[in-house]
Amino acid sequence: MGSYLLRRTFPASRDRVYEFFVDPVAFSHWFVVPGFSTPAERVRIDPRPGGEIHAVMVSDADATQVPFVVGFGDLEPAEKVVLHPGEDERVTITLTDVPEGTELAYRYEGPAAEPADVAAADVMLDRIAEHA
Repeated sequence: MGSYLLRRTFPASRDRVYEFFVDPVAFSHWFVVPGFSTPAERVRIDPRPGGEIHAVMVSDADATQVPFVVGFGDLEPAEKVVLHPGEDERVTITLTDVPEGTELAYRYEGPAAEPADVAAADVMLDRIAEHA
């Protein structure tokens, strides 16, 4: 088991940044990996503790579909989101007001904490910045 912490500051309100975790269209903009897209029409979100995100990534090359489910833990609107992307994984996102907008702290705990995993999460957060 490992962990890491990433931080980003976005020139947007906490409400806007929170949308990226509970709104299908906003979620589809950031939850992708290189060579794939996550079409908004293939995202269903039940944003409540115990709820789930059901989505499908689609390969840009050959349209291969990769369905996935992410569970919700705690949710405090515009303040905190806890996600469980896998059985032994926990991602805690906290949102804080700062003079520049909103600071997002992304803390991962689980087995996928190698440098390549951190880099992938970093790219996803960059995608939030592109759309915030």
